[in-house]
Amino acid sequence: MHMDMGDRHRRGHRPIMPRTDYNRPMSLYYAQKFLYQLNRDSAVQRRFREDLEGLLAEYDLTEDERNAIRSRDVGLLYVLGVNGQILMHYAALIGLEWNDYLEAMRQGVRRHGPVRAGLYAMTTSGEPL
Repeated sequence: MHMDMGDRHRRGHRPIMPRTDYNRPMSLYYAQKFLYQLNRDSAVQRRFREDLEGLLAEYDLTEDERNAIRSRDVGLLYVLGVNGQILMHYAALIGLEWNDYLEAMRQGVRRHGPVRAGLYAMTTSGEPL
């Protein structure tokens, strides 16, 4: 039996993907897709170095995500919800050592507040347990 999304919404079901509004999925997916491709594809890495603005324009990112990528702000990307496995490879790509990567995430929470979305979203005050 096929059920269209309108019917699902009328019956009280929530969309599977979180949405910033009912017409556009949250950008976190696109931020993670960008970083995943950057981590794996040498052509994307070259464009990252040579034409960052052109490369960013190809992805449906929020301004916070664009600014975090431009400034290599691993802490903000973490707070925005980027998966740690993807972020770990990005940190290595931009030259962050392991301990600096971990500290960047801690600093991100101190500066920007708890993780806002994704797998690591905090449900507490953001203070370490």
